[in-house]
Amino acid sequence: SLDWYNKKTSDMLYPVALPATAVGMGGSPYVNVGDMSNKGVELSLGYHYGRKNDSPFKFDFVVNISRNVNEIVALAPGVDQRPYGNFRSLTTSILQAGAPFGSFYGYDMTGIYQNAAEVTQGPSYVGARVGGPKYRDVNGDGTVNAADRTIIGDPNPDFIYSFSLNANYKNWDVAMFFNGSQGNDLYEATRYFTDFNTFAGARSARMLDAWSPTNSGSMIPSVDNRATNFEYSSSSYYVQSGSFFRMKNLQIGYSFPDR
Repeated sequence: SLDWYNKKTSDMLYPVALPATAVGMGGSPYVNVGDMSNKGVELSLGYHYGRKNDSPFKFDFVVNISRNVNEIVALAPGVDQRPYGNFRSLTTSILQAGAPFGSFYGYDMTGIYQNAAEVTQGPSYVGARVGGPKYRDVNGDGTVNAADRTIIGDPNPDFIYSFSLNANYKNWDVAMFFNGSQGNDLYEATRYFTDFNTFAGARSARMLDAWSPTNSGSMIPSVDNRATNFEYSSSSYYVQSGSFFRMKNLQIGYSFPDR
């Protein structure tokens, strides 16, 4: 079976910002202005063996795969984007017209500052240091600041899939189910506590491979008390691959004769 869909959702609730003098002690009102698009395809293939005869061996095999493309078409009049998802000092996500819902937001980390010349001669930020994260100068103005935050990840997978197998041979039976997701990202906010000096607690084992003059190929910033809050900001350092494939169920059985 093959299904294709093109779903358009209109008039979603969105808080429209008002001047403080108009809002007073209240919050921004929600109005029906948001539009979103979901387009996708779903494919299911099944094969069944041994159903038309008295064969002692029978099995069923089913595979499913689906792909959904999500896009925020519009927010509110005059609003192209809205950062959200505040966690500690992180702003993790953004609503942006033309981008998928839930897109991750922050600085695009391109490497580690290897020496003082890279800090002073290239695009950098206030408090940049050797051994600290290097961020991409998105707007090309020669410095790195809040204007250079961009979309750094997408939690929506490229496609998801699964397959199942049920088989019988005489009194024995087996059932297996596998599923997976491909192309989705995860925001690993725990790194805020384990990889930086933001929390007086346990450190991740990743820090054993942190940058140093003798380990210059590492993409893990060195731990330094001179690190500024800019280093802890939301960046692609927190974004990790969420793709997976796993067996979710395995069942083996034996049916005893009635006697």
